[in-house]
Amino acid sequence: MVMGAKGMKSPHRLGDWLARAVNTTYQADTDGFVTAWGIPGGGTEEAAILTDAATPPTIKRVSNYETSGAPHTIGCSSPIKKGDYWKELHASNVYWIPLE
Repeated sequence: MVMGAKGMKSPHRLGDWLARAVNTTYQADTDGFVTAWGIPGGGTEEAAILTDAATPPTIKRVSNYETSGAPHTIGCSSPIKKGDYWKELHASNVYWIPLE
């Protein structure tokens, strides 16, 4: 257990990073986080995470969009609630890390 901000023990810790597929709907077995990134011009102009209770999810919670075409990495991250569905629409790299 990890000590929290107020000295209380928390049973939660981060699990292992898991690679996930782009534009695929997943249901979260636990609370956790999804992070995504890509390089504009390589087919990725936006990193966008959708998550809600619907399948497939319809609410865009976070995104990062490139309009200038500059060669840099774009990315975004979002918390995901246990039981909700999520998917990343465009980025070339997607990772899930659960809270255990």
